[in-house]
Amino acid sequence: MKIVIATAATVPVCAFKRCHSLFFQKTEQPQPRCSYDAPKTRDIIFMLSADVLITHEYKMEKPRMESDYKSPLKKLVRFFEKSRDKWKVRALKSSEDIIRFKNRIKFLESSKAKVFSENKALKEKISLIEEELKKNNNSHPNTTKQIKSVEQSLLSHRYNVTTILSWILLVTKASSSLRSASRIMKIFSDQFSIPQFDLGTPAWATGRLWLMRLGYYKLYAEKEKADDWIWIIDHSTQTGEEKCLVILGIRLCNLPAGRALRCDDVEPIELIPVKKSNGDIVYTQLETAKNKTGTPRAIIGDYGSDIKSGIEQFCAAHKETCYIYDVKHKMASLLKRVLTKDCQWELFINLATKTKQQVQQTSLACLAPPKQRSKARYMNTEYLLDWGTNALKLLNSSEDEIRKKEFDVDKVKEKLGWLLEFKDDLERWNTILSIATTAEDFIRKECIYNDADIDLLKKIDSLKLNGNPTSDKFRQDVIEYVRSEAVKAHPNEKLLGSSEIIESLFGKQKFIEKEQSKSGFTGLLLALPALVSKTTDEVIRNAMESTPVKKVLEWYKDNIKSSVQSKRKKAFYFSNQTEQNLDRIAKVT
Repeated sequence: MKIVIATAATVPVCAFKRCHSLFFQKTEQPQPRCSYDAPKTRDIIFMLSADVLITHEYKMEKPRMESDYKSPLKKLVRFFEKSRDKWKVRALKSSEDIIRFKNRIKFLESSKAKVFSENKALKEKISLIEEELKKNNNSHPNTTKQIKSVEQSLLSHRYNVTTILSWILLVTKASSSLRSASRIMKIFSDQFSIPQFDLGTPAWATGRLWLMRLGYYKLYAEKEKADDWIWIIDHSTQTGEEKCLVILGIRLCNLPAGRALRCDDVEPIELIPVKKSNGDIVYTQLETAKNKTGTPRAIIGDYGSDIKSGIEQFCAAHKETCYIYDVKHKMASLLKRVLTKDCQWELFINLATKTKQQVQQTSLACLAPPKQRSKARYMNTEYLLDWGTNALKLLNSSEDEIRKKEFDVDKVKEKLGWLLEFKDDLERWNTILSIATTAEDFIRKECIYNDADIDLLKKIDSLKLNGNPTSDKFRQDVIEYVRSEAVKAHPNEKLLGSSEIIESLFGKQKFIEKEQSKSGFTGLLLALPALVSKTTDEVIRNAMESTPVKKVLEWYKDNIKSSVQSKRKKAFYFSNQTEQNLDRIAKVT
């Protein structure tokens, strides 16, 4: 008989008892008597007639003795000591984790109790107010507002619907920055007794998440499928290789009459950040968007190569859809064609640039021409022509009138006198610009329909502009463009002809991002859908209850992954940067 010694620190006592009995049941041998030592030492000693104890598929061998190891005793001691220390570290970490989890459980239990108590208090408050209303039929308006505030509380949210809606409207409607919106609400909360702000005012980071959650909800909210949808499509670009395809939609039955589109009129259909875009990719994106609204009646966009190619492929696959060229981009294209061939125009903009540099740090700084854009210059020609026209009027006024306006006559004539040579040119250019702006305003408000070109021609002729060969040719090109788009409309049907709403939306989104817009796309890209469609109490409630922060973060990881700024921090971070700096200091000293 041999003795097998095992330690219960690795195997429980009950396991050895069970293995002991199972062994003799399977081998059909008489079970010898076993003695177990005191439970304090947790060692088990029992007598077996075998060298190895076998239980089911597991094999427990006898412990290795010193003679079984080939390494010297010193190395073995160090190795086992190191192994023991590692186990100690792990045990300590496990203990710390257990303590942390226990504290977390305590915190959650206390938070849960706090929430339950708050809910109970609110319910009691509601019941008291309802009893007061029953007693007094002619209740005070403030009491009604208080009931509304209580009813608008959100489950698992500290702030109610009114607070969240107020913060979001300050950002989306009042053009406040994120931090400014929180400070405005703090001022109103401190200065006035507003029941909706009884729970305090939100931090800007909290409001930022609200904005992103609202945008996510509006983007993925179910759209009504119909065959009269109109899509407005364009790319938004910022620093970096990414660009974002944005699709807005509005149904023909919802087109406003006699006015331009507003952000509340349109719905967000798609928001797709991509690193590469071409005609095939845009076509695939449009097919994906079709699953949300059905096949659209028309798609409006510019003539960017990838967008144009993708829309043309989509229209070829869906004959009921037509492609409309945005009127603003078309007018800019026609202006560019006319002005780039005019030598006087090139001389005019060069002299305007030179004048701006000469007067911007002088007493004539207020007379400086506007800064010319390097991109989309011909979409903003009116600002430069307005400056030239007004400056020319100042030059043609009397010297006494110039002095009354507190300008030095000699300096004005010295810096702006060159405009006198462009008197006829400015008149000719203003005539062309008037035709373009009239067409834009007409299409923006009246849309595109059969015989729209005839009505536009009557409106242009009513301006009684001074005709010249250049302006006559420009007017003919404008009417021809409207005629080519008008034939795409069915009888008694009006189609949208302007995509300015999406350009305005890009500007608002970049205003919210402030300086961050120069560092590429961030999670605030989701604020773009939040800026469109109507934002009501019901929308806020549904957005907060159905869109957790987790979904927003997952969308960011799937679509943006890492911003330009985060990549910059990662590129310029060095773990040994402090050591390198200390080495440099040591070399210098």
